[in-house]
Amino acid sequence: MPQEVELKLEVTPASLMALKKIPVLRTLRGKQSAEVSVYFDTKKHKLRRKGLLLRVRRIGRRHIQTIKAAHSAVPFERDEWEAEITGDGPDLSQAAGTALEPVLDEKVRRKLRPLFETRVQRTVYSIADDTRVISLTIDKGKISTASRSAPLCEIEIELKQGEMEHLFDVARKLTRALEARLAVRSKSERGYELINGEQDVSVKATPIKIRTKATSREAFKIIGRACLKQIIGNEHALNKSDPEGVHEMRVGLRRLRAAMSLFSDLLGDPQTAAVNEELKWLTKQLGPARELEVLVKRVIAPIKSERAHWSRAIRAV
Repeated sequence: MPQEVELKLEVTPASLMALKKIPVLRTLRGKQSAEVSVYFDTKKHKLRRKGLLLRVRRIGRRHIQTIKAAHSAVPFERDEWEAEITGDGPDLSQAAGTALEPVLDEKVRRKLRPLFETRVQRTVYSIADDTRVISLTIDKGKISTASRSAPLCEIEIELKQGEMEHLFDVARKLTRALEARLAVRSKSERGYELINGEQDVSVKATPIKIRTKATSREAFKIIGRACLKQIIGNEHALNKSDPEGVHEMRVGLRRLRAAMSLFSDLLGDPQTAAVNEELKWLTKQLGPARELEVLVKRVIAPIKSERAHWSRAIRAV
């Protein structure tokens, strides 16, 4: 089964200048290209609900169709099928033998349509030695729907050959050299958020699916990433002073700390203790804001409503 194993980091365009300071990239020359990717689904987003992605990417005169399926067992991995096709639209004959094939009944085929696109200037570096082959990709551009758009600037680190620790090693070097944060949303997820006007709203916990034969280590990875997605996903709402963003981030923090406690046999090291202290500190910082919001909603708002009621009654007399 072909798989994509990658990490994404969100960065600002200005911070990319710091990449030149990273030793592993100093001697490398990046390959540049302009790429347009169009994402297809039904109006009711059936593919998304099934954990599927269908995309056609134009690179010069070439068209590459990509089908992806969310991996149910391991975070940072997705099953992936690519094929070169001849036109701008999907070639559904290439879906045979992929995770998309069982979903493609006649009704879905008729209702597939382009929903959004990304336009990026892409620079790709290949980091390779005797132990690893890693593709480091920088994308700068925007995501657009029929009525909305949002800037895009991110770094993708994809493992082509080697161990997962090699992937995280490169990610650590990047985050030490420039302002970057873990991106928990894919380009397609951001596109759907734009369609629904949900890019700055609070994010609730998503259902967690763990296969019956999963190891404890695999289970913790899945749970931990789901918690991280809820925490990081509420950053924009929190920065806009959305009370629900504060609440959901605190929920995500508590869930992650509970998971770390539950799987403590796997995590008995100084790094985990340091992370837990940081999580505890952040939860404490958000506490007063949440308490104030509860006070306003449950105490002050009812009093104001009652005062307004009696004021109207007195004026009527």
